[in-house]
Amino acid sequence: GEFGFGRGETVLAEGLSNDEKRVGLVSVDPLFAPGPAIRWFKVEGEWLSTSFEQIDPNERRAVALRGQRGTKAVPHDAGAPVYVGASVSTDVPLVFKDRYVPKGAIR
Repeated sequence: GEFGFGRGETVLAEGLSNDEKRVGLVSVDPLFAPGPAIRWFKVEGEWLSTSFEQIDPNERRAVALRGQRGTKAVPHDAGAPVYVGASVSTDVPLVFKDRYVPKGAIR
């Protein structure tokens, strides 16, 4: 699209079967962006995760855990767009009444 949606940060260099763990990418540079050591990326609706230690910049491959975040490991064709994401966490403060329930109170 005109705002860059739909392109992905990189693409698969070769196809993946459902049980393949080594993911070949055209570029692994987006996986080395600043952030936590665990890297998340998505290919056609399937979430995968890897870490800095499992990325080989010379071979442009990453050993990944497939089917993360409730998705299933499915085959993918070469050239499929790869979207790189990050973990996000939010602290929600609780008020006193949310943290403590008096003895005998109905929950």
